[in-house]
Amino acid sequence: MNRRRLMTTCILLAASAAVWVGGGEPRREDERIRIIRVVPTEVERAYVARLKSDPPKHRGFLYDPAAQPYGKRRASENQEFGGAAKLVAERLARDGLPSTLVAAMDRLGPELFSTGSTESLAALQSIGLPVDWLRFFRFPDDPAGDAGALVARLSRRLAGGATRAEVEAEAAALTFSFRPTHAGFRLAAESGNHRIGLLRLQLPTIDFWRGPGDGSAADVTRQLYDALGGAELLVCVPSPSADGFAGLARSWRSAGGPAVTVMSGDWTPQQWAQDNGKPGWIAARDGHDAGLATLLPRYANRGEERSAFDLDETMIAYSLSAAGLSPVRSPLLFQGGNLMVAEHPTTGRRTLLVGEAEVYRNTALGLGAGQVVEAFRIECGADACAVLPAVSFHIDVDVCVRAHEGGLIAFVNDELAAARSILASSVPALVGAGAMSAAAARDLAAHLDAHQIDAVLETLSPALAAARSPDGAYPLAFADQFARGATDSGPANLQRVLLAMDILASRHITPDEMPGDPATAAFIAAFQRRAADRDAQRRILEGLGWRVAPIPSTSDETISVNYVNGIHEPGRYLMPAYGGLFAPVDEAAKRAFEAALGPGVEIVPIHCAETQRRLGALHCAASAYYSPTRSR
Repeated sequence: MNRRRLMTTCILLAASAAVWVGGGEPRREDERIRIIRVVPTEVERAYVARLKSDPPKHRGFLYDPAAQPYGKRRASENQEFGGAAKLVAERLARDGLPSTLVAAMDRLGPELFSTGSTESLAALQSIGLPVDWLRFFRFPDDPAGDAGALVARLSRRLAGGATRAEVEAEAAALTFSFRPTHAGFRLAAESGNHRIGLLRLQLPTIDFWRGPGDGSAADVTRQLYDALGGAELLVCVPSPSADGFAGLARSWRSAGGPAVTVMSGDWTPQQWAQDNGKPGWIAARDGHDAGLATLLPRYANRGEERSAFDLDETMIAYSLSAAGLSPVRSPLLFQGGNLMVAEHPTTGRRTLLVGEAEVYRNTALGLGAGQVVEAFRIECGADACAVLPAVSFHIDVDVCVRAHEGGLIAFVNDELAAARSILASSVPALVGAGAMSAAAARDLAAHLDAHQIDAVLETLSPALAAARSPDGAYPLAFADQFARGATDSGPANLQRVLLAMDILASRHITPDEMPGDPATAAFIAAFQRRAADRDAQRRILEGLGWRVAPIPSTSDETISVNYVNGIHEPGRYLMPAYGGLFAPVDEAAKRAFEAALGPGVEIVPIHCAETQRRLGALHCAASAYYSPTRSR
């Protein structure tokens, strides 16, 4: 079947084309609001009905409604195919794709694969081999890189009497030569070199969690609407929310406000638009932009230890073409928060930062680590690639990079400074909760200013311990003292205070002072390992020739107070802010950015406290499409 017939169909309700308001001329106030309702084809519906969000059954799974399915096996084949699938699962990451291919064909009988037909490739796919990667492996005398021809040649060697070990050795020596999915595609540089053309967001719900100003998905979207200027906004919502969100956007109307596209479908989005597809553009041959594009992973996924297939996120990503974002469907498996391109403002050299989890995610497909790094570099249109150790879940909560004054600055988390600032902000709450006297609070503030960690811990630890109930928990009445207003969360803020204490304690304890309890010692050691990994990240960034600027900021999943997970563009930085009790920490971070960048860059706080309480911040939630033609 022609792949064009498998494209998702859309019903576009747009004032710029024709707004459906019961007939007649569109209302002028709606002219910049449109709704795209995504409707899958019957083929897509049938394909999706067979899938579920879970770790894929086979390692080589590829989301592709147009894929050629392998026919039903005879009963006598089931055992052999099951054994071959087990072999692939056990050997693929360890031995590599070419060698595992040979072992699997030998197990099933090389005669099944001697023609390299589409059906034979589908059979290999059905046992977990990522056959789409075979086209990048070739014999020296075969520059074409054809998967079917490669399979046929290796299988004929087996059928001709060569031993499996001999053919595996030949396969292991194949040349790896990755080719980009689209030669004109370039991943967007996120270092502030170009103006934002479009900002993509996903809303699980259009309601506030606590109310306006809470920093939830809906609240962040409203703030970005006000901040965008001439850029456009694309918001993906569940089908029942489409009209409701369009109504909200109309109520936000302001002079010169951005155009808003609402894209809805039979899905439940997560808030993290950054992860299911990376923004970029496809350059036309004459040097001008051919349009914005999205680099899609082989399937949208979540998790780190195992890559769990996320059906809803995949459906959203593969429907973005309906909004004019050309899809570039990569064979690589990735989560977008772990990829980031920085472009040098003088030389134009593009460096791709990759979180190490993405390397392991693809070595699990049978690629070598060096092959994965090179494939990412080529696919993203970068000149160089640097792999960062996994300190946090994704690198975009550990670092952001900005082109500035002829060079690049990498902003990184300074957890110690953040911990001191968080504790200083919490002193009034501790006094109000009765955990500390006014005199003790003054002493604590002085100890924090002087960086006297011993004295800070000696003052705070007993005060916090005394507030716990006999079962070790903190009463809600105590936690609520840490809230500042209806949209602030006392329990969440208390968690961040406790994290700040753990950060200080872990940096202060020497190996000789480790507690005897194994669980506590392991907990402290984990913090210390993470600090060592942060130091390693910093050395890598400095080794690239970049200036590194520390920001008082933490990254600890749902209990972060993070400021580097923002969005750069010429003249300004959209900085995630927390507000409430930690408004002084926001100000400290803002001052740190201003000190590094000078008066020529405006720091624009975007309050996202409820978003941070759900595992991300601004960059995680908003995917920025930059156009090289909209330069500074």
